[in-house]
Amino acid sequence: MRQSARAYEEAGHRVLANRTWARAVAAEAFHHLRPLEELGSEYVSLEAQTKSINFVINQVQFWVTGLVLSAVGAHIKSPDPAAIDLHQPLPAWLRQRAYMALLRFLVAKGEKELTVKKLEEYRTVRKEILKHVPHEFHTAFLNHSEFSPDLIKID
Repeated sequence: MRQSARAYEEAGHRVLANRTWARAVAAEAFHHLRPLEELGSEYVSLEAQTKSINFVINQVQFWVTGLVLSAVGAHIKSPDPAAIDLHQPLPAWLRQRAYMALLRFLVAKGEKELTVKKLEEYRTVRKEILKHVPHEFHTAFLNHSEFSPDLIKID
């Protein structure tokens, strides 16, 4: 992902570069690929750049990155979990990524009641998305390794 972000930067695609950097930071944090201190610093440096980009997808991806970092224990100012309206028009991939990040954040913060509510809401969203997935891909969609609500464990 970092390679793609650099390529976007070199090509002058600031919006795509920013979104890809944010996605890379989130993925590296989630999979513990780099120290959280480095990723937290990178997140903070992306913040000013993201604020200057008035593009909803970038704002949501940055919010997702903050939730992921907070959920895995990075020392950053946690984003407001209510800051993004998940009912606004968003691409299906980003809506799912946002719900999963929010759910993991809420689990990490011990917000059991809100987690249960948002998990049910997410299951409804996934049912709606499934209506647009060709039948032969339903199993793959339902068992997706990143977006399946079954990955969320509430104690």
